[in-house]
Amino acid sequence: MHYSIVKLSLAAAAMTAALTMASTPAQAQMEKATIAIPVNSISFLPVYIAADLGLWKNAGIDVKVTLVRGIGATNAVVAKSVEFSNGSGATVIRGNLRGRGLVALMNTVTRPAFVLVLSKKAVAKIGVSPDAPLAERARALKGLKIALSGLNNVSHTFLNYALSKGGLKQSDIQIVKTAPPSMYAALKKGDVDGFETAVPWPFIPIANGDAVTWISGLRNDMPELSDMPNTVLIARQGYCESQPSICRKVIIGYQGALNIIHNDPAAAKKVLQARFSKMDPALLEKTFNEMVRVAMSKTGGKFPSGGLASVQDFMLTAGHMKPSQKLSSFECDLNRSAQHTH
Repeated sequence: MHYSIVKLSLAAAAMTAALTMASTPAQAQMEKATIAIPVNSISFLPVYIAADLGLWKNAGIDVKVTLVRGIGATNAVVAKSVEFSNGSGATVIRGNLRGRGLVALMNTVTRPAFVLVLSKKAVAKIGVSPDAPLAERARALKGLKIALSGLNNVSHTFLNYALSKGGLKQSDIQIVKTAPPSMYAALKKGDVDGFETAVPWPFIPIANGDAVTWISGLRNDMPELSDMPNTVLIARQGYCESQPSICRKVIIGYQGALNIIHNDPAAAKKVLQARFSKMDPALLEKTFNEMVRVAMSKTGGKFPSGGLASVQDFMLTAGHMKPSQKLSSFECDLNRSAQHTH
């Protein structure tokens, strides 16, 4: 069976540009919107910058950012309790396969920011070098205990995708569900051989000499994922047709934040440090530099020419999507309604 999905692609990139260029009337009434994020993470730095530096208010919209953990952030969009959420491209595909009617408006993080680390004890046990070819490193994971934040999320998809590079399946390892802040402690105690999650958490045991990078989405371990819409802005299908001004202003804020990240990193780092004040400054600096270097969108949130096609391939390879569910197109309803957005 074939399905179609609402998605911003090359044609919609022109619409995004139109949204940004459209002017906000100086005396326009302040509009309101709520954006849900699933976790506090550097992946959502554009959200923090747009909120903390007043970019949305300057665009004429009062945006409330709320934390709704996990898939609950996107479910809140479906339930109409919030207007937008930040989530993964995989979340959009998975939701639309279930008839949720979601649309991805912008692409803020352009590759998976996940890193799989192994304890040095585990590396010694398996006898494989961290510099070995990817297939060899992936095969060496067989039988290991790996901490993961949860199942059926994009982090889980990344792990299964990495396993496939060594011909393994999820059943070939033991997954131990663990909250990211607790993963390092589990590794130090020997409860797990390694863990996989988004940065900055993997960088902590590496910096302390307790673990090594095994497979990383931030370096070129899997180059086919280097231009994949990992983090996107999500809305309900048809919402931006009915509320074009709100969508335009929200997008302006995000694009302004991406511009600051790349062109005024000092200002961006101040926001990051304020949001993560308890985290080691050197760790934050490393995480920021890595994310900006390879992961934060440099195109103002535009999607690659294939849209979510690379996300679909990612999910299929990981076994998180059946071949019979393969999407036939990545057309975006917003393409047909661009005339309503300015």
